[in-house]
Amino acid sequence: MIADCENSLQICGSTSQPAYRVSLRQLRIVTRQLASLLRSGMPLVPALSAIHHQLASVGLARDMHVARLIGYLKGRVNSGSSLSAAMNEHPEVFEPAFVATIAAAEASGTLDQALVDLAEQMEQREALRMQVISSIVYPIFMICLAIAVVVFMLAYILPGLNQVFDQMHLVIPWPTRLLMNTGTFIRQYGLVLGFGCCVAMLAVALLWGTERGRRSLDHLLLSIPYIGGLLMKAQLVRLAMTLSSLLNAGLPLPKALAMAGNTLTNHRIKKAWQAVIDEVCEGQPLAAAVRRTGLFPVLFHHVLATADDTGGFEGCLAELAQMYRYDLQTASKLAVSMLEPLILLVMGTVVGLIVLAALLPIFSLNQTIG
Repeated sequence: MIADCENSLQICGSTSQPAYRVSLRQLRIVTRQLASLLRSGMPLVPALSAIHHQLASVGLARDMHVARLIGYLKGRVNSGSSLSAAMNEHPEVFEPAFVATIAAAEASGTLDQALVDLAEQMEQREALRMQVISSIVYPIFMICLAIAVVVFMLAYILPGLNQVFDQMHLVIPWPTRLLMNTGTFIRQYGLVLGFGCCVAMLAVALLWGTERGRRSLDHLLLSIPYIGGLLMKAQLVRLAMTLSSLLNAGLPLPKALAMAGNTLTNHRIKKAWQAVIDEVCEGQPLAAAVRRTGLFPVLFHHVLATADDTGGFEGCLAELAQMYRYDLQTASKLAVSMLEPLILLVMGTVVGLIVLAALLPIFSLNQTIG
């Protein structure tokens, strides 16, 4: 157990090799192709060679990095290295959990099945990522459109009405005057405001890029109701899916926990998971260690407690990943369906108030005449 814990904290990768820019989508496709070729009975080196020639023959710039990477892996395997050792030399492409799964599969003779599992994991991650992005992009677009409409009305529509009201010698009520002054301010200082917004966004981006800023932001996001729950579920999907795959491949629990922890991106969750690893290395049950962090959902450590009793971690974790993935998809769809009418309602209310403010002087004139 102690040796496993010590080994789980050290994943070495060579920095002397050239770096390759390979997207998750490209890696997923190549992994699926390699699994299919191995399942058809083709040996590893010819399978890598076939994929390399296929990518090189296409001639697309985005595929050349992948082709060179596959060619490098083929050369290393052909010279006697294992596939996992060759992959471990390129940590910029292959995550430690990916390499560990391949290494365990090579030892157990189940490389083709491990590649299928890894490809399915990447497909699920990519699909979930695209769904979350699409659920975020549309509300942001609607909000930006609403802001643009309001700014246009304040900066260009109301000032034109101001000249008409002056010619008619109308008394302008204070709500209308306030909006007109706001529009005048936007027209005069619009560039300054735009520049200030850009500087503020740049400052936030730079702060987010620092270790301290990212930690603070991660802590803040997890504390926000609903959003924090979505972020936790997104992290648990990756964690449970990766951990299930690693245990299926035959890795010991401490090493699998450490490898799966590398897939976490939230610093607060990652710190809590490291505490879990430390307790498991000391001989504590996994479920009890997870519960003591006070961060993970109750259902998560209850399922782990059941797995502790039955010894079926792989199946329980796979079910957890599927459950949280479904919850996340449902929650993101619900959020979009609720935000769309809410944004339209707010936008309509603001535009209606601006129109009402523009008509107030005319209403005042009618009352005076009456």
